[in-house]
Amino acid sequence: MSYHKFNESQREQVVLRRLKQGEIVALISDAGMPGISDPGMELAKLCVSENILVVPIPGPCALVSALSASGLTTDEFTFVGFLPKHSELRRKRLMVSADQTTTQIFYVAPHKLSQFLDESSSIFGDARQCVIAREMTKLHEERDDTLEENASRVKAIKCIKPAFAVPLHVVSRMDLAGAVFWYILIP
Repeated sequence: MSYHKFNESQREQVVLRRLKQGEIVALISDAGMPGISDPGMELAKLCVSENILVVPIPGPCALVSALSASGLTTDEFTFVGFLPKHSELRRKRLMVSADQTTTQIFYVAPHKLSQFLDESSSIFGDARQCVIAREMTKLHEERDDTLEENASRVKAIKCIKPAFAVPLHVVSRMDLAGAVFWYILIP
């Protein structure tokens, strides 16, 4: 079945119904990664809201795979990478991200994940959506949500495996009051 920007909204319900009936559905693009400047973002959002697992076919790097399956806005995003080691520089960079309206993607080493979540919570607020993605498309794939929930979970884990991809959905400070946030994907 074709699925493109001109029929995306009509096809979403058909695909959702088939998934709920137990069928396996693959969204394949003729160029690029579905959901990244290509149809698929709205379908991924719909699946995530219906608690249907979205498993991307590995792209050129972890951040693209994690972002495409997050259900976050993919039209525009910023790959931040690893934050500075010095706390003041790190805080300044997080403040810059807090003012952005695009999805922000960070790489966070396992031993720094708890610190990242604490610092991010203090700047973005506990309710900010946060998706932590690890081991994308592998046996131990994981994705979680809000900064507060992720911080609590991470503190309970003694050993965390390889670097995490973290996409962070950020809205302007003006939009923060009363907003319901989705996940922050943290690569």
